[in-house]
Amino acid sequence: DLDRLAAQVQVSNQNIAAAVAAYAQAQALVREQRAGLLPGVSLSASETRSGGEGSARRGTTAQAALGASWAPDVWGRLGSTVDSARASAQASEADLAAARLSAVGSLVTAYFQLREADAETDLLRATVDAYERSLRIAQNRYDAGVAAQSDVLQARTQLANARADLATVQRNRAGYEHAIAVLAGQPPAAFALPPGTWVARVPEVPG
Repeated sequence: DLDRLAAQVQVSNQNIAAAVAAYAQAQALVREQRAGLLPGVSLSASETRSGGEGSARRGTTAQAALGASWAPDVWGRLGSTVDSARASAQASEADLAAARLSAVGSLVTAYFQLREADAETDLLRATVDAYERSLRIAQNRYDAGVAAQSDVLQARTQLANARADLATVQRNRAGYEHAIAVLAGQPPAAFALPPGTWVARVPEVPG
């Protein structure tokens, strides 16, 4: 599940998508500025007609001209522009790497917290079952006159606390699941991760 979710984050996360777009734009700017340092080539064509109406010699002459133009970068202005564009592209690349690392790191944290909540849920459900049995036993002993009422009250308190802890863990799990959905670019209302066991394996972050 974690590898699949990490792949979804790489594709669907809005922060990563914005960083990818910024990086692509910066790369395009570098190419554009580099093109300004190269000579420009132009091709022109013309056509000339000779002879008038009734002339014995009439003809058409076509001419084509190939020209090149290049303005030397005397003051290094274009070179500086290219350097600036390259620096911007490098910064955008760093932003992209940081966005990927941040998104996948947040995913891993939320996923492990969710799986920890699954383990706590199993433990607390078993605890609730045990306290329910203890309460029944305490109630029966009290009804039989062989136990004090305080035993029943203590059993009820333990059961209530365990149920409250279970509800808290389940709410926390829902929050982790919601966070994972947002990171993966999925609608939280339609996203669900079935309970699972803890797997301490961190997915690789693509470069």
